[in-house]
Amino acid sequence: MLHVVVQIVGEVCSVEVDYLKRMMDPVLQEIRFATNRQISRMGTYGRRIDGILLVVSLQADRFVDEDARINGDACDKRP
Repeated sequence: MLHVVVQIVGEVCSVEVDYLKRMMDPVLQEIRFATNRQISRMGTYGRRIDGILLVVSLQADRFVDEDARINGDACDKRP
């Protein structure tokens, strides 16, 4: 599951994209999510929503591209 967090303070914005992986908690015997990989970016965007949405889009694309590069072979071998 991709989890996107956007934080805005004044004119500074941070965008974080996490890949949350389902995992079994052996102690509680429950399925929980744990952060497997994370990318983030921070910058000033002048409070313009289009600039912030562009960064969210670029970060999500970057994440998917990196994941395909890292895990592409494993995905191709799935039945």
